[in-house]
Amino acid sequence: MSISVRSQLHPRNLLARLDKEGLSLLVLARSRVLYSSKTNGIRPLIEAIDSLGIKLLQGSLVVDKVVGKASALLICYFRARRTFAKIMSVRGAGVLRAHRIDYFAEKLVREIRNKNNSDICPFEKIVIQVDEPSEAYTLIRSKLNEKTC
Repeated sequence: MSISVRSQLHPRNLLARLDKEGLSLLVLARSRVLYSSKTNGIRPLIEAIDSLGIKLLQGSLVVDKVVGKASALLICYFRARRTFAKIMSVRGAGVLRAHRIDYFAEKLVREIRNKNNSDICPFEKIVIQVDEPSEAYTLIRSKLNEKTC
């Protein structure tokens, strides 16, 4: 008996796929992989937007290791339909909820921290007062252009 498409698209199965394939990001549409990346951080979401365009990403399913407010705003920018994350911040969940994007998180945390855990993530900082996805995209893209992340 074959495994149904529905069970393959279950949040826990897709999050396990990240680990199995060494991925940090997976974007699917109609059960097809549109984009995947092994690079950590927010850069893969920006690269997906820049390489595929928001029209192709619209209505997709995003599976990401970490979703904070910055990532959530990018996901809202291209209007994904669903988002699954291993770790999601409370702010990230709030953004997705406000934009009516279904989400699942294995673990909900207060905030996304920087790499050495000494402060809030720098991308979270730049969008802390931002509610508009297009503004977040511009700010995040600009920050990525000025430093290697």
